[in-house]
Amino acid sequence: MFGCTIAGAMLGLTAGAALGTFAPGYYRAVFFNGGEPHFDPVAVGIGQGVTQGTAFGAVIGLALVAMFYWYNTRLTRRIESP
Repeated sequence: MFGCTIAGAMLGLTAGAALGTFAPGYYRAVFFNGGEPHFDPVAVGIGQGVTQGTAFGAVIGLALVAMFYWYNTRLTRRIESP
């Protein structure tokens, strides 16, 4: 699960940084203070990407753990049944 969380954070960081670099108008349009001169779309993209990527990776990791546990439970029940 930890690996999925880290992988999601890294993918989110990459996507957010790319979006902030190549399409900074997106974050400027989405956030209320996006038109102010001190607004940094790359930093916002990195922050949003890491946050959302971490959450997504954790959910995927949790789903994988749940499926693995379900599979092992079924396998154990099948072996123990007469």
